Amino acid sequence: MLGARVERYQCRFPVVRALNPTVAEEADMASQYQDHHQFYVCRQCGYQITAPQWQIAVGESHEHVQCNPFGITFVFGCFSEAAGCGVIGAPQDAHSWFPGFFWRIAHCQQCGEHMGWFFAGNRDPFFGIILQRIRLQDTPTQ
Repeated sequence: MLGARVERYQCRFPVVRALNPTVAEEADMASQYQDHHQFYVCRQCGYQITAPQWQIAVGESHEHVQCNPFGITFVFGCFSEAAGCGVIGAPQDAHSWFPGFFWRIAHCQQCGEHMGWFFAGNRDPFFGIILQRIRLQDTPTQ
């Protein structure tokens, strides 16, 4: 059922295809990670989420502290790519922390942990990854 919901938005939001990869695309993502010495993994299960070289500044800062309408405060970092995240839900503009951007929930593709949000809008799309949900890991030596 979840897959059908994600597929429905792929024609309107083509970036979703890259965020919900096929097996071949996952193999390609794995090779991208092999070129790097460090990456961020899901704190819950250890799945590769993103890498330090994909950190970006949005609104002049990589790190943001925001509170949602329920009073929950999140500290998150902005990343241009987060290949280990899937994206679910309809794009929302209500309560967006970034004017001109719609947000969707981003989750770990392995364990389903809520990792943050995917923002798309009038500028380049990006991920806001909750910093407490990831940890930096060195690439194992061979």
